[in-house]
Amino acid sequence: MRATTLFSLSMALFLTGNAQERFISSDFTRFYDWFHEHAQTELLYTHQATLYIFEYETPIRQSPCLEGEILGHLSIGQKVSNFIPNSDFYTPTEDQINGYDDLWYPVKAHDSHGQEIEGFVWGAHIAKGWRRVDLTFDQEKELILLGISSRPRTEPEDINAEIRILKGDHLLAQQQIPGLCLFEECQSSALLRIIQDSIYPELIVLEASTLTVACDVSIEKNFYYWDGFKLINVLSGEFAFNPTYTEKSFTLNRSPSRKGTVSCSLSYLDENFNPVWDFKVNSGPVVRVKNKVNTKAK
Repeated sequence: MRATTLFSLSMALFLTGNAQERFISSDFTRFYDWFHEHAQTELLYTHQATLYIFEYETPIRQSPCLEGEILGHLSIGQKVSNFIPNSDFYTPTEDQINGYDDLWYPVKAHDSHGQEIEGFVWGAHIAKGWRRVDLTFDQEKELILLGISSRPRTEPEDINAEIRILKGDHLLAQQQIPGLCLFEECQSSALLRIIQDSIYPELIVLEASTLTVACDVSIEKNFYYWDGFKLINVLSGEFAFNPTYTEKSFTLNRSPSRKGTVSCSLSYLDENFNPVWDFKVNSGPVVRVKNKVNTKAK
């Protein structure tokens, strides 16, 4: 379902950094507000906001085009500053690479020698969402990035996003997300959040979702359980009109100090849009636990 963008790509948006709201059904007003409290989409259009590089050896160019001189290369996970020119004549430029259309972002960064560079980075090389959380329980937080897949797009319906997990400068894991539309043509807002259970802290789930709004609303949700080694899809689908989704039960990979096998499945999403799980320990009865979850991992 294609809808009008939540954030206008007009010059006014680039100069002010304010979201340009369009019509939205009153049925989804509360979800709209909740979504944008958690999403980072507006930072992509905010002057001096911190953004993160999503691709290896990302070129930063002198001008916003593929023919622009390469001033240097940026590393995956590297911070850059969104540096939108303060000019009434500035208009963002768009290019298609690997079948995806995205904007060129004016940014400031530092090269490998610590020297400041000012130039342009193509939008699909910048993460659309980012969070930090200690996935490995070693008291050091990993960086989780959500962005456009580097796989070439050969057909209109061939749309993929990707989650990448970095431990320092090492890629710990990555996961393709089929059908999640993040590039500018999709006109959607992206959400990446971390949900850690308060009763079973080893139950860490990543949510990667999009929201598009116009006369109709499209809500695409994907939940991935981190089993300590890889991401496992436990729910994905469309959640607006006539919800269509698939969900899978999974076994909780527990720490050695906690004995027993715990089977988990999603029961429902509560009034705060957080997942409520059904837990089954060993061969015992199913226990539905509606508990407070930590969704504020940064």
